[in-house]
Amino acid sequence: MSDRRYSAVPLGWVQHADRSLAISRVQSRWAALNETAASLLRACESDGGRTLADLHAGFQARFGTVEPSELAGWLDSLAQAGLLTGDTARAQPRPRADYRVEHVYIELLARCNLRCVHCFMGGAPEREEELTPAQVFTLLDDFAAHGGQYVTLSGGEPILYRDFPAIARHVAELGLYGTVISNGISLRQEQLQLLDRLGFNVAISVDGITPEVNKAIRGRSPAKAIDAIDRTLRLVGPDRFILSFTPVKANIGELPKLFDFIEQRGIRRLNLSLYEAVGRAVDYTDMLTMDAADRLRLIRTVYEKAIDWIGKVEIDFNDTRNILSQFTESRASSELHPLWRGVRVTSSGEVFPSSFGAVERFRLGNIRDTAFGALLDSEVLSTLYNDLLDRDAKTPKCRDCVWRQICRGGSVASAFCANGEIHSPDAYCDAYLAVFPQVAVTLAELAPTGPS
Repeated sequence: MSDRRYSAVPLGWVQHADRSLAISRVQSRWAALNETAASLLRACESDGGRTLADLHAGFQARFGTVEPSELAGWLDSLAQAGLLTGDTARAQPRPRADYRVEHVYIELLARCNLRCVHCFMGGAPEREEELTPAQVFTLLDDFAAHGGQYVTLSGGEPILYRDFPAIARHVAELGLYGTVISNGISLRQEQLQLLDRLGFNVAISVDGITPEVNKAIRGRSPAKAIDAIDRTLRLVGPDRFILSFTPVKANIGELPKLFDFIEQRGIRRLNLSLYEAVGRAVDYTDMLTMDAADRLRLIRTVYEKAIDWIGKVEIDFNDTRNILSQFTESRASSELHPLWRGVRVTSSGEVFPSSFGAVERFRLGNIRDTAFGALLDSEVLSTLYNDLLDRDAKTPKCRDCVWRQICRGGSVASAFCANGEIHSPDAYCDAYLAVFPQVAVTLAELAPTGPS
């Protein structure tokens, strides 16, 4: 029998029904185990690990006869799951990734033909701030020269920007991956045809399928937005269309209708942007702010639907591209989340790290007096992202949490807007703790890992 030693990585344990969830504390790896598999893994947590002979003897004394080769196969499965190493060396987090801004969100203008109550940048028909075409072209050139990849054009309503076609063409000419976020009301057929030719993603926002609900939040019925959605699906296709929805207290009851709408139309990607009390939203907190029960309902409903839609519809959730990627990809906490590698440029030229940092503490500068490339090299930005690399380790509630490598502190935006501090868990932390065990067990039943 081999003298190879098996040593468990640092683990956290959660019991859910008849399954033991073993969760790595150094990488986002986990498994839902029955009693026999859990006993094997727990035995390997001893200092110095255990040999196959030791494990075989202990297993047979407790559970009965098993062939050494079969037991070795089970151990190999646990090793493949990232929970065991084949010697006494302990698994370590991967090295820090080099930081580079990959995504720029450009608010071409502040003017909008709606006045949504939750708008974080306060878009409205009377707003006049906008970037000049020359400023946008230069910004895009600098971004591409710095290795940028993704561009999101927003506003306000970007379709109202007078030089929108020229800007979209320049994004494509630079080989950048473009997305436009629109409310759909003014989206004409020739604009859709242009976006289709250029390979853009098109995101259209609604906040209620029921006319009264959407009108309460966005000021009008969703009819024109739904018409734009249908035209976009026909012309651009479902693979490059994104339906955007902001869950708030006033529309959380719309989720079943939203899900039916998505299934009926063959939509393949849903973006859920969590509400934060910033911008115009601070004046409407009574109708927008969810309590603990609402947050739990939202998180449970969204994860259950994400599992139901595996292979059919992808749900993006705030900082996370594909909400289930937390459970299905191997990622160490020292890696930056892809959506944290972005900066936001406002219609007045101000530059901030994504949307959560629109406060003086995180201001990088203004493209009207400093080259965008120089702002991307800002010490403020590098300091912030160094902080984000180990954010979960620096957050007291997260530091010893067994779900740390899965959740990694949740949304930076939610944490900062709720607490004024990035080293804090987001507002949905308790809901995640309540829902994650069932999510993990359900995913394991769909694709079992390790011995059964």
